[in-house]
Amino acid sequence: VRVCRSDARGNPAGAEVAGTARFLPVTDGPLVQRLLRQKYGWQKRALDFYNRFVRVARHRPAADPAYLELIIGPG
Repeated sequence: VRVCRSDARGNPAGAEVAGTARFLPVTDGPLVQRLLRQKYGWQKRALDFYNRFVRVARHRPAADPAYLELIIGPG
């Protein structure tokens, strides 16, 4: 994969860097969620609440989660 820093709208804000991406098993979901909550705190919880609210309001089922691990740089 090639990734770069971006602003909140997804516009590139830095140089591209090569890396590797792999899908994580679904069983790693709780760990990923816990780590995201540790890093982003109330912002992660607020976004989770908003997404759940919109999904329920629009009568849409919850999607199956998918998690990617990105390893940036020489690997």
